[in-house]
Amino acid sequence: MVWWVRPANDSFGTDFYPFYAASTALQAGLSPYGTEMREHFLALWQQYHLPFASVGFVYPLPAVIGLMPLLLLPLPAALAAWLVFGAGGSYCAILLREHWRLLVLLPFLFMPLHRAILVKQPALIWFALTVVLLFAMRWRWSWLVGYCIVMLPGKPQAGLLFAIVGLFWAWHQDRRSLLWTAGWGALIWGGAWVLEPFWVSDWIASVRYYTSVAPTPWLLPWGILLMALCCRLPWYAQVGVAQVVLFPLSDIYSALPLLLAWVGIGGRLALAGSACTWLWYGLGLPNEFSVFWALVIMPLAVCALVRLTPTVRKHWRSWRTRQAAL
Repeated sequence: MVWWVRPANDSFGTDFYPFYAASTALQAGLSPYGTEMREHFLALWQQYHLPFASVGFVYPLPAVIGLMPLLLLPLPAALAAWLVFGAGGSYCAILLREHWRLLVLLPFLFMPLHRAILVKQPALIWFALTVVLLFAMRWRWSWLVGYCIVMLPGKPQAGLLFAIVGLFWAWHQDRRSLLWTAGWGALIWGGAWVLEPFWVSDWIASVRYYTSVAPTPWLLPWGILLMALCCRLPWYAQVGVAQVVLFPLSDIYSALPLLLAWVGIGGRLALAGSACTWLWYGLGLPNEFSVFWALVIMPLAVCALVRLTPTVRKHWRSWRTRQAAL
């Protein structure tokens, strides 16, 4: 784990830095979406080759406000906390299974997690928040359920579906969580409008510009087949698959919610299947959509089919028995 969370060869934190810079801008009374921020990122591009620096900050403002206690730390400490929480929370996904000791190597074998750690991607934090939500629901920690529900839409392509599931669960299982959700929402999302009344239009403009310079592919419509193959996995695994299929992809780290599917599959099959993702690095393959399909989606589809086959056979035999009885 120490090797995984080690800093890369940069002093500002790659994909983490836009969040830190946005919080600094807010403290200085500036807009995170303003021209000052873009000029700042462009200067970093010349020094560190920061990807898509001209786009500026492309996340909803409440995502920054909700993480402000972390972002108020000095940069090295904030970066360390970002990595430890993101990597540690993501690793804890294996604890969702009763026999989790069989999966202790699973997070290390799933290369999208390593990629997210390497570039300090916000997807890492949002996946950790997803795992925290799942455990908070299990333990009925209403205040934490509410916080996660409010935070997860801050990166829609990484957590929106889990926020919706959290709301559904809160309504049916623990309505105190709805009160906490309302309170956290007023503080985090309401605070965003107080600080920047026009942040929504500024954010949408940044996202539109980002998609124009960095096209994001989708797994639809063929990704629906993957969702069907995973229909017998635990519910959290099915939501994780849907979270990847129903939203655009930015990089291999966009597959991070699929770690929940591998947890749902479990056993040696999950270890072998997830390890296929490392062929991307091992073979030196390009960062292309076809490679994503071949090394991330197809192994999961095959392993999900292996897990599904006994269930299909059982239902088939049951149907044949009923037909014979008629």
